Amino acid sequence: MATEICPDTFKVGDSIDEILREISLTTSWNKRKRKLFELLNQALVTEKYRIFHSDFRTYDLQKKGSSAIYLVPDDQRGTLKEYAGKKVRIICLDYSDRWPGYSGRKFAAKAID
Repeated sequence: MATEICPDTFKVGDSIDEILREISLTTSWNKRKRKLFELLNQALVTEKYRIFHSDFRTYDLQKKGSSAIYLVPDDQRGTLKEYAGKKVRIICLDYSDRWPGYSGRKFAAKAID
């Protein structure tokens, strides 16, 4: 399992940083936060983040817009295998439409420097 090395306050240097900061500062899901989330989804495509589905307990990310930086082990298998030995930002996007039960979430991931 990937090891969390930094909370969502870490700056990666891509267009996602400011959007995530603004999402975290808005406490309720109002019109502004929904618009920010639309911008986040567009930025994830632009920045070429990989979308995948998993259990929120694996990454300890449950809320939409929450994120963290993880160090992926060299012997990683499964979804994050392509990121073995790298630092990765993982962002929780929503409930998963492919994962059964309450724990399924949709995530975005990208290796960072």
